[in-house]
Amino acid sequence: MNDLIFASTSPRRKELLLQISKRFKFRSPDFQEKKINDMSSLEISKFNSENKAMSISKILRSDFIFGADTVISINNETIEKPINDDDAMKILLKLRNSFHEVITNISVVKNEKLIFSEKKISLVKTTNISADKIKEYIVPIFRKKSFFRVFYLVNFNYSLIS
Repeated sequence: MNDLIFASTSPRRKELLLQISKRFKFRSPDFQEKKINDMSSLEISKFNSENKAMSISKILRSDFIFGADTVISINNETIEKPINDDDAMKILLKLRNSFHEVITNISVVKNEKLIFSEKKISLVKTTNISADKIKEYIVPIFRKKSFFRVFYLVNFNYSLIS
């Protein structure tokens, strides 16, 4: 039986996928996520997920390789993961009390050929949390290395509309 390989180093993705199936194995993709200025958020998410999977498929050709990428889009601007505390604060202030899209694309590759690629778009409304409250979460965000998870799951109330 072929292995199911997920091209990801994300602890959160690993945690979620292992709840679905113990057959998943994880490999670090040989691909750096990119924000390409002339691409839409949808295109960036698709490009990144496909290339993560393709980078592993070059080595493990006979296995099914899964790649995923999640981006946030607000007012047609793609929000990247923060690089430091100040950047995290800037992003969280921009997203508070707003509607924005969370876009996830998943791609499946085998023998360096794309088999499947699909997106899920959720419209999200965040509440108007204070800057002081946001600051309380900046340190845990970087300790956990899961910016978007902490943003949505820890007291930054939101509602999914799709």
